[in-house]
Amino acid sequence: MLWLQIDGIFADLRTPLGAGARTGPSACSGQTRLVRDRLTFHRDIDTSPDLINDSARITLDGDDLVERGVFRLGRHNVLYEEVWRRDAVTGSTGSLATVGHEPGGKLAARLLRIGDVGLIVVKPLDSAQWAAELRHAPTGWSIVRDIGAAHAPPELLGTGIRIWHGLHWSLIDG
Repeated sequence: MLWLQIDGIFADLRTPLGAGARTGPSACSGQTRLVRDRLTFHRDIDTSPDLINDSARITLDGDDLVERGVFRLGRHNVLYEEVWRRDAVTGSTGSLATVGHEPGGKLAARLLRIGDVGLIVVKPLDSAQWAAELRHAPTGWSIVRDIGAAHAPPELLGTGIRIWHGLHWSLIDG
C-alpha cells in the first residue's frame, strides 16, 4: 500500500496480497479534511465504486501514524486499523499534484509526486481504469506496480501543475 499526501490532496494505491485480503487491488484520490483527530477522505477518483468516503481517527506514535476507522463495503460497515510509517523521501525536494481533465472540464486523473515517488490514479472510463506507483531513477521514470488496463495519455502528465509540500507514508501493519 502506498499513500501520498500533499496538503489536502491524497492518492492511495492498494495491492493486497494473500487469502486474508478484504478487498482486491484498488486506488483512489481526492481531498482530505482533518477536524481535531478525525481524518475524512473525500474521493473524487476511485477504481472501486463500492468504496465511497471513509473517516478515521488518527494518532501519532513516534514515526507511525495510526488510523482507526470504518468504511462501507457494499452494504456493510468494515472496521479497520492501519499503521503507516513515514518514509524518507529521496530525490528532488519539490512536490506536485497534477490534475488531468477530460473535454468539458471533468476530472480525469491525478498524479502526485514527492521526490522520486509518484502515484497516478486515472478515473474509470468505459470500464477502463488505471493506477500506478512510479519511481524516478537516473534513467527516468518507471512503473513499480500498477492495476487496471488503461494508461494515462502522455499529455496528462504535463497539465495543471501545482506545487505543495507533501508527506509519503507506507503501510507497515493493517
